Amino acid sequence: MPEDPYAGVKPGEPRGAKPDATADGGDAKPDGADGRTPSGDSRKPAPDDTTLASVIGTWTLDGNGYPGVLRFAVEGGVLVGRLYYEVAKTWETLTDVKYVPATGELTFTRPWTGKPKFQQYRASVAGRSMRGTFTDVNSPGASFPWKATK
Repeated sequence: MPEDPYAGVKPGEPRGAKPDATADGGDAKPDGADGRTPSGDSRKPAPDDTTLASVIGTWTLDGNGYPGVLRFAVEGGVLVGRLYYEVAKTWETLTDVKYVPATGELTFTRPWTGKPKFQQYRASVAGRSMRGTFTDVNSPGASFPWKATK
C-alpha cells in the first residue's frame, strides 16, 4: 500500500505535517503554539484532542464487504480524512469530514472524478469502533453498511 501522509499522526503530536516535520521544512512551532498553524494560517487551532481522540488515527475499514483503511487527522485546525480501499489501490482524500463529540456522529464524503458527492458516509463512533451506512450516487435510494475498528 502506498505511503499515506497521515501515517503515524497521533493525538498530541504537531499537526499539519508528518511527525517530526513542519509544513515548510523549517522550525515552525506546532499548531497553536504561536497562534498560527505551520503554514501561517491564522485560523483557530482544532478542538482539544480530548474531543477528537476517538476519531483521530488509523481504522481498519469494511465498506459493504470491501476491505480498506481510514485515517483521520487534524490539519490547520480542520478534521481531515483519507480512505484506502484495497480494490481501488489508491489513497483518496475525503471531503466534508465532520464529527460531533456530543453525539458520536461522524459524517464524510468520498468524492470521485466528476462526482463530488459520489458516496456519503454516516456512522456512530463508540470507543474503538464505528458503524454506519453509506449511499452511492450509482444506486439511488439504496444504502450500504460499513464499519471500522481501531
